[in-house]
Amino acid sequence: MIERIKKVMEYEGMTPAHFADYIEIGRAVMSHILNGRNKPSLEVITKILSKIDYIDSNWLLTGEGSMLKQDFPLKPTTPHLSAEQIVQPVQRDLFAADKPHENEILSPAVREQNLYRKENEIKQPQIPIQNIVNQPVEVSQKDDRKITKIIIYYSDNTFETFDPEKMEVPKK
Repeated sequence: MIERIKKVMEYEGMTPAHFADYIEIGRAVMSHILNGRNKPSLEVITKILSKIDYIDSNWLLTGEGSMLKQDFPLKPTTPHLSAEQIVQPVQRDLFAADKPHENEILSPAVREQNLYRKENEIKQPQIPIQNIVNQPVEVSQKDDRKITKIIIYYSDNTFETFDPEKMEVPKK
């Protein structure tokens, strides 16, 4: 059944992530199915058949018969192009790369992706930018602080404790 789901994705011209979004299941669920970790659940099969209604359910479940239902026409694999559409002297500039041209031919999958494409707007900050003034940091000196103990841990899970009051100061 995994191979048949892959054929449906290929027929639709969709990536696994796009296909999962299209049939409204989690991308991780689709990934697990395609990698063989999980088998397709009844919910996944039902969603495939409801979203892509021209797929024969018997073929999807058992592999018998044709992929497409008999009453649905075959989907053309390549669009029929006229002579004007084939020859397109289009000169693009740097800033027009994101805008589709009127004569440009887009595949159904690319057209659908462009429908869901979200443009990010650049907004001006609402809070005015203020100059940052470097202020000196005041360090409080505490003369009454002393080191009471130093513990050193070694990589072999042993340790040593040093107590400054009990240590002897080396003589010079």
